[in-house]
Amino acid sequence: MPDPDLLTAARDSIETARERTDGELDDRLASIADRLESAVDAGRTLDHGTLARLQNALSEIEAEIDDGDEIATARDRLSTYREDVAGV
Repeated sequence: MPDPDLLTAARDSIETARERTDGELDDRLASIADRLESAVDAGRTLDHGTLARLQNALSEIEAEIDDGDEIATARDRLSTYREDVAGV
């Protein structure tokens, strides 16, 4: 069973990154953070497809900002979470 604390930690990293973004990038990060928070609040496990899309979106955003450390941290936490998701 994947650890929902990893989703919460990823969301927290994204929220920290949002402090250094605005406009479209901030909107995209807010959307990802909201999806993670909703999953945790509902007790849902995110599937591989959803996680892959979120990780890809984070990679795209990371490439567009100067300091992407928090984005990389969030992406890594999603990768760790994904290791325990059933299926492939």
